[in-house]
Amino acid sequence: IYCPLKVTGRHNIPSQPFILCSNHCSHMDSCVLMAAAGIRFERFGLIAAKDYFISGSTRERAVSLFMNILPVERGSSRRALTEHLDRCRDFTGNGKRNLIMYPEGTRSTTGRVSPFKKGAGLLSAELKLPIVPAYIHGTHALWPKGHRIIKPGPIRVTIGGPIFPGDYCGQNGKSRNYAAYRQITEELEKRILALKEESNGGG
Repeated sequence: IYCPLKVTGRHNIPSQPFILCSNHCSHMDSCVLMAAAGIRFERFGLIAAKDYFISGSTRERAVSLFMNILPVERGSSRRALTEHLDRCRDFTGNGKRNLIMYPEGTRSTTGRVSPFKKGAGLLSAELKLPIVPAYIHGTHALWPKGHRIIKPGPIRVTIGGPIFPGDYCGQNGKSRNYAAYRQITEELEKRILALKEESNGGG
């Protein structure tokens, strides 16, 4: 009632574990994506910056437990990245759970979509998980970065077809390193921008 949610494209959600990626404007976004997918909250893990959710206040640490935060270090070393991939692999392999990741890397302060980082492509290729692109419309106006109060208003989520890493990786199942990460990320950005146009065209 307070923030009515309209979802388009839920049929694009695959039955196998996946990475759900969207634009990012608000702390509302993760809950909105979980609700839009029609899957119970505990079936999702949220990829988020370790320095924000784990090293912050008691409130932030409590939120990290509730939201199944899978922390990643900014500018992490190869060892830290390997450990993070192992955590994500264990999480998604245990009961067919899914991941949420924001390829922009941080919340937008303007509502515009920022250039994507290659982390989503890397995760998809290394974990062999499809990426489901989505676009969220409305959360920037209702609870933007730096504001404490959530305003009432409608939210729309448009979900696109999955991107399968096998289309960008070698036939032996191994990724082509940076080339595959970049190609998957570029396709993801292209699709989310297309979903933005589709969502804005919906009024």
